Amino acid sequence: MNEEILVSIKCLAYNHEKYIRKMLDGCLSQKVNFRYEIIVHDDASTDSTTEIIKEYELKYPDVIVPIYEEENQYAKGTINDIIYKKVRGKYIAFCEGDDYWTDENKLQMQIDYLESHPDCSFCFHDAIIVWENGTKSSDFFPDKIFKSNIWQNKSASFNAGELIELGFIPTASIVGQSKYIINTIKFCDNEVCGDLPLRLSLSMNGYGYYINKKMSAYRSGNPNSASGMAQKNYESMYNTFIGHRAILMSFDKITNYKWHDEVQYDINRRLLRTLMIGQKYDLIKEYGLSTMFWKDTTRIWKFKFFVKKYFGNLYDMLKIIRNKLKGIS
Repeated sequence: MNEEILVSIKCLAYNHEKYIRKMLDGCLSQKVNFRYEIIVHDDASTDSTTEIIKEYELKYPDVIVPIYEEENQYAKGTINDIIYKKVRGKYIAFCEGDDYWTDENKLQMQIDYLESHPDCSFCFHDAIIVWENGTKSSDFFPDKIFKSNIWQNKSASFNAGELIELGFIPTASIVGQSKYIINTIKFCDNEVCGDLPLRLSLSMNGYGYYINKKMSAYRSGNPNSASGMAQKNYESMYNTFIGHRAILMSFDKITNYKWHDEVQYDINRRLLRTLMIGQKYDLIKEYGLSTMFWKDTTRIWKFKFFVKKYFGNLYDMLKIIRNKLKGIS
């Protein structure tokens, strides 16, 4: 086995006592022919997350590289700078504290492809969605709200424009070249998220390769996650959209508008999604998104849309029941 560290796994942890053992166990279970490290950044957790990480550090001192903060760094925007100074691997993999890997061959499979295709900047795969009560729902791909012209349900390469159309990629599925990840472009000030700039920046340095296999789990419904916070109310959802739009418009300019049509489509799609979830029916027509709604949304979301519009009380009651069943507060 090569003694040099080939992969650095980046793990962000904050008050993840309910989940972090499963995340660490999934990373430690990987069957590989190379060395890897798990850099766990504990952002001054106030629950028992820190103690759990220390337990794993003692048990796996050659693999676990912990970073314990006494003061929360998330609001300062300094986490990446702190973590990337520790990275020793040629590649960086991701798994946040509330997600986890489900396939012991995941890392080897992705590294095999990346090592044999140096022009590929990152590799990703499908994931299952897990609710707060542990219920596993559908696959991650394809998108449940919008139809896709490029999704073919098979392993494939995607350029920057196609990746934009494909939409959100589960972060725990990504393994990419460290030199590009560490130098992820900052598209605008006060970026509202890290996953979108990461994917856009990686796509500018090669292509993304998708492995058509479910090898990680994405937790949905965690109110303390970044996505959970963004979904709390319409105002926060709309502010997130504004932030995403700023990132995409900056990417469009930096790439000299090479993928302008894809960028504009994604901006409109993100706005329509926000308006649909926020039940802002009149604004869909006002912003000229009616055609996109009828043409590009899936049947199930059209159905949800009209149930919410005409039977709002019933929809809210069914949503409360669903959330209770799935353990969402």
